[in-house]
Formats: sequence, C-alpha cells, structure tokens
Amino acid sequence: MACNLTTNLTNDCKNSAGGISAVYVAPLSAKGNLQFASGSVTNTGSFLTSGSGLQFFKYELRKQSSEAKESISVNEANGTVFYAPEVDIVLTKTEVLKRNEIEKLAQQSVMVIIKDHTFSTGSYWLYGSDAGMEISGDQQTGKAYGDLNGYSLKFTGQEMYPALSVPASLISALTTPA
Repeated sequence: MACNLTTNLTNDCKNSAGGISAVYVAPLSAKGNLQFASGSVTNTGSFLTSGSGLQFFKYELRKQSSEAKESISVNEANGTVFYAPEVDIVLTKTEVLKRNEIEKLAQQSVMVIIKDHTFSTGSYWLYGSDAGMEISGDQQTGKAYGDLNGYSLKFTGQEMYPALSVPASLISALTTPA
C-alpha cells in the first residue's frame, strides 16, 4: 500500500499561543457513545457527535500552567507507528473535592479533550479515544508563599491514531449531564 502525501503546508497567520486553558475528562468506558465521522476512530480527523450516556467534566486551568503534547513513535524494523499523548495539568489549592476527583481518575482509564490557544477561541483535541489515558502526579504544599499549593497531574497513553479534532460546537453537548 502506498502512503501518499496529500497536502502542502505553508506558513500561516501568527494567531496562536502555547498552553491549554481547560481539559475535559470522561471515562474511557463511555467511548462507545461517541459517534465518529466514519463510524470508527480509524483514519478520521474528527468526530461529529456524542450519543447518550457520555459526559465530559471540565477542569479549568490557570494561565501558562498546563500543556499537551503527542509524540510519534516509528519502529522501522517492525513496520509499526503509534502515538504517545501526554497532558500535564496543574490544579491549584489542595482541597478535599479535588483530592476525591483525582482518586476517581486514578481508578480508571480516561479520554481527555484539551482546549489550546489556537486562534482567539481555541481548538479542541481528543486524546485517548482508542486505548485511554492513565493519570499520575503529586500533591504539594510548597515552601514559600509563591510556591504551588495543589496538584501536578500527568495523563499519558499510547494510541494507534493521532489526537482527533473536536468541533467547538460539540463542547456544550459533551459537557451536558447524560
């Protein structure tokens, strides 16, 4: 099978910035409720809608505190390619509500949508739609007044496909209680 290139990439407007402003998290067990563009995750760039029984929970983030990235791994000898998404977030203030939510996150695989700073409104990307992501991290109080009092969390995964684009028009539906 030939893997033909299909697009020219040019320098475009300088209207994006680094960092993420929010993450949306849902259990991987609810992935069957996502309706993908071609009926599956395979080779699609985005998904169209969600079915019943799926709700993503929004975690708002402080400016310049969090990031997302996705590494591409190729094994030439085996002819394989996979993607390793990583989402690092900081939640400020050590609180019981946050501690309890983190405990629930640690007990399951999750899907994570990130909102980045592309354009003025941001772009949304879904990580972990195939195999899910796992959480690790720590809680800290810091030493000095200016140090972090809160949680540094990392979501990691290994996927067969790169992150999927999520239309901004779907975010409201995805965050509405199922």
